[in-house]
Amino acid sequence: MAIEAKTNVPSVRLTGDMRRGIVRQLVDHALAKREAAHTADEFKLALKAYNARYTPAQRKKLDELPKGWLPTDDDIPVSFGQGRIRLHFGPQNEKTFNRPTKVFPHSHIREEFILEPRSELAVAIAAWRDAGAALKAERAALQAKAEGIVESVSTTNRLIEVWPEAAPFVPKSAQPRLLPVVQREELNAAFGLPAA
Repeated sequence: MAIEAKTNVPSVRLTGDMRRGIVRQLVDHALAKREAAHTADEFKLALKAYNARYTPAQRKKLDELPKGWLPTDDDIPVSFGQGRIRLHFGPQNEKTFNRPTKVFPHSHIREEFILEPRSELAVAIAAWRDAGAALKAERAALQAKAEGIVESVSTTNRLIEVWPEAAPFVPKSAQPRLLPVVQREELNAAFGLPAA
């Protein structure tokens, strides 16, 4: 109510889409850097697993064969003790949805690369997997907290009043704007209208 009086702009009712968008942006803001680092670690681990599976001489022979002679894959399935996971070699292209690929012998395509559970690589992959589970749980907890506040109000102005720091995440078209106050006499003079 106080913001409405200050801005002279009617409050915008929060729709379900607006609420979901605000919550998503807030959670992304909190976790984006850590999630991006976690994803980058996946690509490094996938390359380490591929390099552990094939010696440099084997990789050189695979790369020397004409393109298309051997199958390619965008991930490597890894099994380590109680864990199984697929590690991607790189990010998904936003237009084609393809990922970077590696060449595999026909007999190894989609076959799991089995690691000794106590090996350095297996321990690193298990730690990466556990960190991913922790990030997922943290995302769910943050989402619940943000939803609690966003769902407790019905308008954009009230949300900004209750949680001013969340204002940058409210859609710009829905944020209250401070409008300049122009005197009627100034308008009449500017437009050459007679004074009333």
